Formats: sequence, structure tokens, C-alpha cells
Amino acid sequence: MAVLRVDVRRQAQGIAGGVEAAHPGALARLGHDALAELDTWPDVQVSWVPDLDVGDGCSVAGSYRSDTTPPTLCIALSASPGRRQFTALHELGHHVQRNDVELATAFIMSSDPDGLEEGACNLFAGRVLLPGDVTDRYIGARGPCAAEVVDLFTGSQASRAACCTRAAERLQSPGAVVLLDYEGVVNFAQPAAGFIPPARGSDQSGTPLVSAALHRDGRARAQTFVRYRTGGRSDTVYGDCADAGGWLVAVLAADRAPWLKFSPPQPQTGSTGARWWTCETCGHIFPVTDRCGACRQPKCPEEGHCACSLAQEKICTSCHMVKHKSQFAAGRTVCRECRE
Repeated sequence: MAVLRVDVRRQAQGIAGGVEAAHPGALARLGHDALAELDTWPDVQVSWVPDLDVGDGCSVAGSYRSDTTPPTLCIALSASPGRRQFTALHELGHHVQRNDVELATAFIMSSDPDGLEEGACNLFAGRVLLPGDVTDRYIGARGPCAAEVVDLFTGSQASRAACCTRAAERLQSPGAVVLLDYEGVVNFAQPAAGFIPPARGSDQSGTPLVSAALHRDGRARAQTFVRYRTGGRSDTVYGDCADAGGWLVAVLAADRAPWLKFSPPQPQTGSTGARWWTCETCGHIFPVTDRCGACRQPKCPEEGHCACSLAQEKICTSCHMVKHKSQFAAGRTVCRECRE
């Protein structure tokens, strides 16, 4: 099952509430300069790391480490100033979710834990950097076209990733807003309404929209699809692409594309190219359509399990619930909630 947009919004709002409760007035300060604000917090630390050290398990060039004291928000050295702000806020979202019982329970019990956690982190970061009144200046009620996403970037101080996140929130149908380099490789992708986005680092240069854009100075509109790392592809969607200062911004919509007067859905056009897999955690049998970026094992669509799940989850010997390992003190088999 795909994660619902309303669940992502609720989770992002929960992150914002947790931040404000712990640090009154922090949301405004984070929006002005997240790194400067976080430098004053005793409960987290920021670390600059080589790109290779952040891995590809996160949708941004960063990672969260809960095994340090205090926990560490890792940010790739190569990131631009704007992207560093977005990444810091994204990783802060992981920190808040994993240290709040209600928020942690929400993503652990979700049909797509990774999708809910990542989506909420992105949305929280985007909302902090781009308040609604700023986004409204550039993106109308019908949703974004690619040129409007670019205008949002050039008219604000936010990163391209933040602009993609806020734009995706305005899509009126399943789809995604994707940032790619001029080789057609995905740098960032924010889905909407349950659409499975292309993975960070995946090559989309052979898809109709991106191929056309690479031959037309970044501008193209075409019916297209997403190519997944499993070899499968998404259903056909409507695509709009524009240049964003040396990058490509692609907006994908299953229907109600803002740049077209008529854009009906085109279901059942995809091909998963999948084989069947049995989840080692819950036993669910499913066709392989997505793989974990960290362990490369198929991801269970029921609970989001993969090989990482076995290392990241433990069963509490008191309440007998499966919980993330961050909810246990070192060497303990009873979770923090039960011990309180």
C-alpha cells in the first residue's frame, strides 16, 4: 500500500510541533538559518561528511546517526548552501520522529514506513524554508508546471530540493517533482499521492521526457514514465521539464496536469519486470517493484521491510511490539516506553 498524503502531512505537522515544544520560536529561526540555530542546540550536533559516507538510504545527501552523543545530523560536504539548509532540516525530521513515541509509532505501523518517514522529513523541511504565502506567489491552485518550480527557486532563498518538495505538495494527482542533472541522473525526487518516484542516483535519460529535455536545452513536454532500478517502469504519466540553472526540474502527473487543458489518466500501462519475493520479516509474498537503496534487497509493500529491517528493529520483551532499535537503551531488551 502507498503512503497517504494526509498521513505525510500529519507526520510533518507532528515534527513541527515537537520542534516548537522543545525549542519555542525555533521554527522561525530555522527558516532564517537552520545551521546557525542547530548549532545552539545541546540535543543534536551537525557533522560535515564526504559524499560517500552518507550512503543512499536517504532521499537527500545526508544521514542521521542515533549512535552518537548527542545524535548527529550528517550533511554531505559537496552540498550547496541552500541544499545544506534543506538537508539539515530533513535530518532533524528523522531525529524528532525517532525520539517521539507517537511519531515513531506512526511510521513503524505504517504500510510504508520508509515512505512516511522520508516524506514527512522532506515536507517538514520544505515548509520551514518556504512558508505557504511564499509558495502561493509562484504556484497556483491547479498545481505546478516545471517553469513555476524554477521561478519558485529563483524568487526565494530555498534550495531546489525544497522547491521540489513544496511543488509536489500542490500536485492534484499521483505524480512527482524530480531534480536531475544533465546526464539524466536523479538527484532528488518528491512523490505525491502514493506515486513511486525514481530512486536517487537512478538514470532516467532513456525516458521520453528526460531524453527530449536533454536534446532541447532542458525544455520538454511529453507523455513519459519512470524507469525503476528493478528494470520495471511506471504507468504512463504526463511530464513537463525545464532548466533550473544547470539542473533539470521534471514535473510528473498521472492526470490533471496543470500545463494541459485535458489530461485523463492512463492506467495499467506500466511493466514491473518483476519476480516474486517472500519477505523475511513478515512472510508476505509480493512481486518485486522496488529495492532498498541501502541493502539492495526487495522492499515489502505491506510494511516496507527489507534486509535493513532485521538490523533496525527489535521486539520488546515486555510489550512484545516490534520497535526501531533507537527506542531501546544500549544492551536493553525492554523498550524505553515500557521502562518509564
